[in-house]
Amino acid sequence: MKNKKLLMTIILGVSLFSLTCCNVMNENQAQTVEKLLNEKYGMEFEVSSIRAEADTTTTIVHPKDNENIHFRAFLEKNGELSGDNFIARVISNKINEIAKGELMKAGIDSESFTVVQDVSNVDFDVTDPNIELGEYISGSKPKQLVTDMIIKQNSNLNEKIIEATLNKLYSQSMNTNYTLYVYVLSEEEYEKCKEEFIKISSFTPSFFKNYPLLEEYKFTFDEQGFSDISVSKMKTSYK
Repeated sequence: MKNKKLLMTIILGVSLFSLTCCNVMNENQAQTVEKLLNEKYGMEFEVSSIRAEADTTTTIVHPKDNENIHFRAFLEKNGELSGDNFIARVISNKINEIAKGELMKAGIDSESFTVVQDVSNVDFDVTDPNIELGEYISGSKPKQLVTDMIIKQNSNLNEKIIEATLNKLYSQSMNTNYTLYVYVLSEEEYEKCKEEFIKISSFTPSFFKNYPLLEEYKFTFDEQGFSDISVSKMKTSYK
């Protein structure tokens, strides 16, 4: 019995030691990422989560003064950053502010997440977080922008408002082909969903597994103009 207790004590001690070492290692890596990002962008950052793999450590980071911009940064074994998507998230946030402003004219609450796709100028490297949307688009030359947007259920929501919003985004993005996915939620579900949505660093439709959607739509805007290519079309005007 004593031997069994001794064995359990040893196992517990080893487990606690391993956990402590792991926490110390994660803290050291987090500090390294924060330091390297500070040197790169001239801002203070904070790591909110960390996942160590064989050769790379993946971290989720946000600026210390803005928890609404979460992004990924990758730390190699040699202690160097292999990449991050901070500027892409900054651009997504700028697009979100434009879209929110347009929809709020009709009293519609929204949040969005945008991905810049098929960048033609892969050598375009930006470290200025104050870069303007048009400057970024002109420099990176993407073939398409894709925005996923959550909207709080509102009787004012209609196709004309979406078209006006997309038209604004299209022109502000230097006439880059645009795809917009709209997800409508009830007022209660929207408020719960929003808390998590504004802090994501990447998006997939599986995000909504815990949030029942009322409606889903898909729209495009290109040189041919606006198109509603949803399975079920949105109403065209106010009731």
